Amino acid sequence: TEIYTLSLHDALPIYPNLLDSVNDRTIDQGVPAPGPVENRPGAPPGHLVPGGLTPGGPPVTLYAIPDDNRAQSVLQWSLDVQRSIKSNLMIDASYVGNRANHLYITVPQNYPEPGVVTANPSLSLQQLRPFYSLDPGLGGFNSYQNSARSHYDAFQLKIEKRFSHGLTLLSSYTASKTLVRGYQYINPDSFLADQAPQAFDTPQRLVVSYIYQLPFGRGKHFGSDQNRWVNGAFGGWSVSGITTYMTGFPFTPSMGSNLDNGNSNNPNRICNGRLSSR
Repeated sequence: TEIYTLSLHDALPIYPNLLDSVNDRTIDQGVPAPGPVENRPGAPPGHLVPGGLTPGGPPVTLYAIPDDNRAQSVLQWSLDVQRSIKSNLMIDASYVGNRANHLYITVPQNYPEPGVVTANPSLSLQQLRPFYSLDPGLGGFNSYQNSARSHYDAFQLKIEKRFSHGLTLLSSYTASKTLVRGYQYINPDSFLADQAPQAFDTPQRLVVSYIYQLPFGRGKHFGSDQNRWVNGAFGGWSVSGITTYMTGFPFTPSMGSNLDNGNSNNPNRICNGRLSSR
């Protein structure tokens, strides 16, 4: 069972976040009564649309919300091992994983199957929509549901050198993979069939932070006997920084045209893109 909400395309304001003091209703005025509905001409009984529509006027769209949506859930686990190599040097190695289920996504509906449009060049995209026989004016619409899922696995390595000999160092390395289902697909009717890296997936990342006191000035290896003027100019300096190296984010090409099926799907070719002349 799905809940459908009707809305007119031309009834949406250009800037929905701005209140029109003349035409927009406020909360203290109460909730307006629903408008009249009628059976759409030529459609089976029970296919109701807002009353007073003009033939050939603005299309009606649907927003489908399944009534069995489930709450999102996340499972997390980790295994960590630490070892002190010296009194001022520690190594930390860990595995971190999580699984997220029932993530919120928007799934497009009422689009022809991939390849149907090119196989029927004499028909328009609208004529090839699955619900065209039910409602010739119905375009694509979205289904809001909690169906996507993701999983993350990572190996993390940390090396920490506590302050000694003028140097403190913290180095962290992560090798990870984040995969999702339901966000990227070739066919929206099988949106869970294709697994892909998450948009923010970073397979490798290295971060090194450090502070090093330069060995110049009183009490240091060089210039320990300098006078206060020389020591004030050259002593007490330190170098610090945070250096990050990381791989780039994944790139996902997409296309949307009537040659496809009118929806922004992901292409399914992984070669050089050249089509055979045969």
